[in-house]
Amino acid sequence: MVTTYLVCFLLNIGTILCSGKSELLQDDLKYNDLEQLKSDIKFLKKEFIQMKMENKQLQMDNKRLRKNINDINQTVEDINKKEKEATVLRKCNPSLSSSGDVKRILLPAATNSPDQQTKVAFTAALTHNISLGELHPVIYDKLISNVGNAYDTVHGRFTAPVKGVYILSGSIFNVEGHIMHMEMVKNGVQLVAFFGDSDDNSMGSQTIVIVLEANDIVWMRHFKTKGFSSIDGSTDQPINTFSGALLFQL
Repeated sequence: MVTTYLVCFLLNIGTILCSGKSELLQDDLKYNDLEQLKSDIKFLKKEFIQMKMENKQLQMDNKRLRKNINDINQTVEDINKKEKEATVLRKCNPSLSSSGDVKRILLPAATNSPDQQTKVAFTAALTHNISLGELHPVIYDKLISNVGNAYDTVHGRFTAPVKGVYILSGSIFNVEGHIMHMEMVKNGVQLVAFFGDSDDNSMGSQTIVIVLEANDIVWMRHFKTKGFSSIDGSTDQPINTFSGALLFQL
């Protein structure tokens, strides 16, 4: 009787243990499946992002191609229009025997290419303190740039090589205790003026856009004060500068 009871008890325990082990195996399988699913989703997300980027690039390429096609079509239309105009001109004027004669009438006058245009640009700085009397020029002695070699560091003068529209700029920084009156002049005639207060170091600047004829000369000079005044210059800090550039020729 006891033996039978013990056997039944052991069988029940074995059944419970087997059932628990089976549930653990099922949980492991579910966990592995879940991890695989997460990995697949992550991979698909990366693929989706890559496809979106490629699609965006294709759209940009397609847009550029459409623009190129439109430009080509416009060029073809322009050529056809010119050909029709040339045909009409030949019929109306038999003396225009060559295509060169027709081109000279149809095409706009040739202009200088960018490589043929004069290039002018300069900036010069003052590297030392100077004392100036009435109408004394400021000679900016250090070149920062001088494209076209139009600025003269010996006399502090800029000479326009061609007629055109120029931008010119100047700045002054006076020595403390010295009142300063400066002007930018063209051929000796004032264009703009600067002022520096004597109470403290002060700075003045002017920038103008002006039409200059070829060989016009522009420089900076002191004026009004009968005595001497001083402006500050430095080798490592270019405070006082004179600059100019040709915007376009006329």
